[in-house]
Amino acid sequence: RGQGAEGSGGSEAFSLASIKQAIEEAVRDVKDLEEEDRKSKIKSLRLRWHPDKNPILKDFASEVSKILNEAVSNLEKQIIKEREEKLNEENLREVEADQSSGSDSSGEVH
Repeated sequence: RGQGAEGSGGSEAFSLASIKQAIEEAVRDVKDLEEEDRKSKIKSLRLRWHPDKNPILKDFASEVSKILNEAVSNLEKQIIKEREEKLNEENLREVEADQSSGSDSSGEVH
């Protein structure tokens, strides 16, 4: 079989578990894109699964939208955490460089 979420026929084609896996994978795939591209891809996913765009599967699309929103929220938290860690590392390197060169870390001139 192997038709997944994109295939036609068979109940696994639209199982919430398979869609959730596909959504989470799609969101992971956009993580390293530039912000504008990432937002564009996420917007496309949101439009694809918006309940108003899927009137026959409105309840299902609502559940998928919740999964998508949760995955995007987790991605955004992860990106923020990674940015903070990078800034902390850069700040630590600056402080270490200042200390090794004998500068006063307060920035005051004595």
